[in-house]
Amino acid sequence: MTGARAVWVSGRRWNQDRHGRPLAERPGPTRSRATASPLRRAATWTIRPAGWQLLAWVVALAALVLFLAAVDVSHACNHPPPPITHPEPGTPRQSYCSTVQGVGVGWLCFAAPLLVLGVGIVALRRAAVPSVVLAVAISASAVVNATIVSDLRAIQIVPGINA
Repeated sequence: MTGARAVWVSGRRWNQDRHGRPLAERPGPTRSRATASPLRRAATWTIRPAGWQLLAWVVALAALVLFLAAVDVSHACNHPPPPITHPEPGTPRQSYCSTVQGVGVGWLCFAAPLLVLGVGIVALRRAAVPSVVLAVAISASAVVNATIVSDLRAIQIVPGINA
């Protein structure tokens, strides 16, 4: 009979392995990998990289959202609501638009976030879930930025006249 619980006939006790060593002194895990605790098995898992095709779709969808957000920001700065032609100086929209126009809407609202996404995907070693979370976070921040710019005041509010 072989195994960890040999019988007296073989010259070993029940608490010795097949080499005669006590079971407590055996090197390695005492349980097989299949019966190890779930936490231990989870700690030994490795993150498999996502395929480039999935990441290409993630980047393409993020690029589309970033492009639409950049167009919305450009439209909000260059074509404010109907009563006025350009944001008045001293308003929050004019301050934001002068900053964005100085750097460039295409660079600030489209290329820079897309570059951050690309570097992030490479830094995350192509892990699928963190890459998608990063893409969603960057896209959501671009949409929130475009929404806030569209809601900024473009004219000075004078109490009693146009309030």
